[in-house]
Amino acid sequence: MTVIGMSHGELSRYDTLLRVERGELRVEDASALLGLCRRQIFRLLSRLHAAGPEGLISGRRCRPSNRRYDDDFPRARRRDRARALS
Repeated sequence: MTVIGMSHGELSRYDTLLRVERGELRVEDASALLGLCRRQIFRLLSRLHAAGPEGLISGRRCRPSNRRYDDDFPRARRRDRARALS
């Protein structure tokens, strides 16, 4: 048995998609609950069928932010930049 770490949002999405598969929830209702369009619900369902619950986990997990500073960027300049933005 494999343990999968999922965020609260991913777990809620998984539960909603399972309810759609069981016929307890219509696709339109699921899209309203999750705040997605019908097309995205069908895309998530296909990912669920292809990869299981692991397919719903964000692909950005454990990757650095696109907005992070380079390691060689001076720390004092980062601090000054942060103060200027706030």
